[in-house]
Amino acid sequence: TLFLDSQMCVRLYTPKLSELFGVRERDIGRPIADLASKVNYTELQDDARQVARTLQPLEREVETEPTGEVYIVRVRPYRTVDDKIDGCVVTFFDITQRKRNEEQLARNAETLARQYAELETLYDTTPVGLSLVDKDMRYLRINRTLAAINGLAADDHIGRTQDELLPEIDENISNIQLKVLETGEAETGVEVSGKTPAADEERHWITDYFPVKDRDGKVFALGTVVRDVTESVRLRAALEESEARLRRLFDQAPAYIALHEGPEHRYIYFNPVLHDTLGGRALKDRSIAEAVPELDGQGVIERFDRVFETGRPDYTEEFHAVLIIDGEERGGWYRQILQPWYDSQGQVGGVMSFAFDISDIVESRRRAEESEERKDVLLNELQHRVKNTLATTLSVMRFTGRNAVSIEDMTERLEERITAIARTHDTLTQSSWAGDHLRALCERQISPYADVDGERVRYEGDDPFVNPKQALAIGLALHELTTNAVKYGALRNGAGQVVLTVAVEDGEVRLQWRERGVGQTRPDEATVSGFGSFLLTRILKSELGGDTEMHFGDDGVVYDIRFPAARRAVTETDQ
Repeated sequence: TLFLDSQMCVRLYTPKLSELFGVRERDIGRPIADLASKVNYTELQDDARQVARTLQPLEREVETEPTGEVYIVRVRPYRTVDDKIDGCVVTFFDITQRKRNEEQLARNAETLARQYAELETLYDTTPVGLSLVDKDMRYLRINRTLAAINGLAADDHIGRTQDELLPEIDENISNIQLKVLETGEAETGVEVSGKTPAADEERHWITDYFPVKDRDGKVFALGTVVRDVTESVRLRAALEESEARLRRLFDQAPAYIALHEGPEHRYIYFNPVLHDTLGGRALKDRSIAEAVPELDGQGVIERFDRVFETGRPDYTEEFHAVLIIDGEERGGWYRQILQPWYDSQGQVGGVMSFAFDISDIVESRRRAEESEERKDVLLNELQHRVKNTLATTLSVMRFTGRNAVSIEDMTERLEERITAIARTHDTLTQSSWAGDHLRALCERQISPYADVDGERVRYEGDDPFVNPKQALAIGLALHELTTNAVKYGALRNGAGQVVLTVAVEDGEVRLQWRERGVGQTRPDEATVSGFGSFLLTRILKSELGGDTEMHFGDDGVVYDIRFPAARRAVTETDQ
C-alpha cells in the first residue's frame, strides 16, 4: 500500500511496496514520480488526481516488467481525522496466479468446446449408427445414420422407448442390452436381423453394446453402435450358392477333381471320387506332398509346380502313378488337366486339377496290341471318346477361365457348359455312343430353357442322324446359341421365337437357327463373344468338316451350319 499526499509525494508505505517501487525510509516526502518502478503504471498521477477531484475510487489492472506479474490497483481518496481529503491511498493486489489460472481455464474451455464440436460433428456425420439409451431403454441421443435406419426422425426418438418404436427389433436384442446394463460388460459383434419402418425387406446389422458409467463406476446408460451389413450378407449368400452349385456339379462328376491353393498346392476342395480313390485319407488344407507323399518323384507334383510358376495350363495325356492304399501299392494310368486360377490381384492363386482314370483304356490298348484284329476297333473307339471329351473339356476350361470377369462368372459359365456336354453324353450313352438323331439332340440342349415345338421354339424339316463327334460339337453350339438368346435375343422375353430348320440334300445337312421378334433390342456381335464366338465360327468348321455362317438381321441372329451327313452304324440292337 502507498499513501500519497495532495502533491503526489510519498507520505507512507508498507514494506511490501518496496518490491514494486524503489522506495526507502528516506524517500518519504519525495514525489512518487522520482522513484524507480517495476510497475508499468504511467497513469498513476492522473488516476490520483482524478480520485482527489471526484472522490470516487478507481481500479485498474497493471503488469510488472519483465516478469509479467499482474496486479489490481485500487486508488481511493485519503481522509484525515477531521474528514478532509488530503491525497490518496494506492493499493496493489497480486493476482498473477489467479490471472494465469483464468487464462488456463479459458484455454481449456476453448479446447473442450472444439473437441465437443468435433465429437458432435463425428457423431452426426459418421456412416455408423450410434445411440444412447437410459436404463429404461429410453433414447437420450441418436445420430442421423441410425435414425435413418430406424425410419424415424432423430427428434422422434428422444424420450421414447425402443419397444415403442421398434418392437420386433427390441424383442431380439433387449435381453442382450439388459445384460450389459446389469454386468457392465460390453457385448460386441452381435448379429441382428429384422424389419424397420425404413424398409419392408429384412435387413441385417452387426451391433455393439457397451455400458456408460459415471465417475463412481456405476452404469447409468447404454451405448449402441450399428453397422448395416445387408449387402455383405446377400453377397455372401450368393457366393455360397454359387459355390454350392459348382460343388454339386463337381461332386457328381466321375472325374477326379481337386482345387489347390498356393505354391504348396494345399487341398481346398476335392470331390468324393478322388477322396475315395485315395483311401479316404485326410486332404483338407494339406499339401499334395503331405497328403499323398508317395507321389514324390513320380512327376505329378513337378507338373503342379510348373503350372503355378508359369500360369500356363498343362495337359498330360497319359502317365502312370502308384498310390499306397491300405498299405498296398496300386498302380494306374491317368490323364490330367491342370489349369491355373487367379486371385483378385490377377496373380496365380492355385491350380485346378481334372484327372481321369484311363487304366482300362491302356489295358485295352495293350490287349489290342496283342490282338491286331481288334486293335483298331477297341483302341480307336476308346481313345476317340476320351480324347474328344478331354479336348472339349480343356477348351471349355481355357476359354471360360480366360474370358471370365470374376470367379462367380467363371463358376456359372463353367457349370453351364459342362452341364451341356453332360446332356450330350447322356444322349450318346443311351445309344452306346453310336450317335443320335438331330431333333433329340436339340430337345435335350434347349429343354432347360424352352420346349421344342412350343410357342417359343419350333423345329422344322428333316431329322438326320449325327455321329458322336458331330453330336458333341452341335450340342455345345446349340447351348451357346440358346443361352445367348435367353440373355440377349429371342428368348429374353415373351415376344421372340426361335425357328430351327433342318434339310438334308445331296449328302449334306443344313441346320439353320433363326431368331424372330427381337425388335430394337436385337443382339449384335458383342453379345456372342469369347468361347461362344470361337466355337460357333471356328471350332465347328473343324469338328464337322463343314462350314458355318452367322449374321445379324433386322430381327435377330441367323446362324447356318452345313456339314456332311453321317452314316448310321449298324448296332447289335438294330440286328
